[in-house]
Amino acid sequence: MLVSLSSCADSKPVVTADYNVIPLPQSINMGEGEGFTVKSSTKIVYPAGNEKLQKTAQFLSEYIQFATGMTLAATDKETADNGIILRNDYANENKEAYNLKVDSKSAVINGASDAAVFYGVQTLRKSIPVDS
Repeated sequence: MLVSLSSCADSKPVVTADYNVIPLPQSINMGEGEGFTVKSSTKIVYPAGNEKLQKTAQFLSEYIQFATGMTLAATDKETADNGIILRNDYANENKEAYNLKVDSKSAVINGASDAAVFYGVQTLRKSIPVDS
């Protein structure tokens, strides 16, 4: 998984991703190819009418603002690309299960429950390089 952040600020060395999160992901598969770059135009998308995932989206937006200075909009309007997509329709008996898929166009966190999506956000948070 490759996630990067870009802003107009001066470049600084970054720290490697730290996947020490609780609950610990069952597996992490690092793919090949171009990763997703978070820009100031990136949107965090949650399902319309889901207040818990709206709060999770806002939490992630606040974290990214704290870590980078960029303010990302949280919205229930779908986006084709340049989005961090939160979904809760992952079919799994384990209600804490989630899938985090990152490609060059988006990062999608799909959980078996709202709580699972929150756990996926924690993993994504740990994947974002932060200035040292």
